[in-house]
Amino acid sequence: LPTIGATVLATLITRAIVGGGPIYGQRSFRFDAPWELLAYAALGLLALFAIPLAAIGVASFMLFLVRAQNRVTAIRMAIGAEPAQVRQEVLLMGLATSALGLSAGVVMGITLGWMMRARLFGVNGFDPASLIVTVGLFAALSVAATWLPARIASQTNPSVLLRESAD
Repeated sequence: LPTIGATVLATLITRAIVGGGPIYGQRSFRFDAPWELLAYAALGLLALFAIPLAAIGVASFMLFLVRAQNRVTAIRMAIGAEPAQVRQEVLLMGLATSALGLSAGVVMGITLGWMMRARLFGVNGFDPASLIVTVGLFAALSVAATWLPARIASQTNPSVLLRESAD
């Protein structure tokens, strides 16, 4: 019964888009084997966990770089660098790192899509809309993940940090 309902719904949507013309070769979407549904659900669940994991990875990497350059940042602020300049530098460093990762991901995604064309029946291996949305999502994610380490770096108190490193 769910298959019939999906077929009727697909027919109604298609006729609304096409304008009532004949529809040929229509069939419902179903999995050939029960394990395919489980495999696709597991893949979706892994993708759902990959997004926050990527944000945590970018944030921890940037926090590591900020902590490693704490003394340099303190010296720069002691001789007159503004907190906004320090924040901007850390943000640019994080975005440059993220741009490298995004570039590699785009190249790998296009390459894998091209390689999978034989398995994607009726679907092109390259979808510009989903590529743009994905790149935009991860670019926004990298900005958000880089903001906290940049803020921490800009709030460095040079006198306290230099006094602690002299001990």
